[in-house]
Amino acid sequence: MFGQARLNELRARKELLVMQADAQRQLIALDAASVAHALRWADIAASWWQRIKPFAWVAAPVAGYCVVRHGRSVWKWGTRLLKAGQWLARLRRMVG
Repeated sequence: MFGQARLNELRARKELLVMQADAQRQLIALDAASVAHALRWADIAASWWQRIKPFAWVAAPVAGYCVVRHGRSVWKWGTRLLKAGQWLARLRRMVG
């Protein structure tokens, strides 16, 4: 009798563990789908870059000329954008 009660207890424990494992597998599948959806932008960006890469070699000298010609104003706007980004990051930390 004692052995049968222990065996039934172990069977019930095994069923519980199997159900918990199935639930964890489903959670992992949901998390993986969420990560894949969140990283979809990386595939889009990579394909976009592959399409425009041949033109980047042409655009690089033009961009270099513009930076040399208008470097001071580009630098000024770049620092302004950087400061705005830092301010927004601080604001986001305070709010969220």
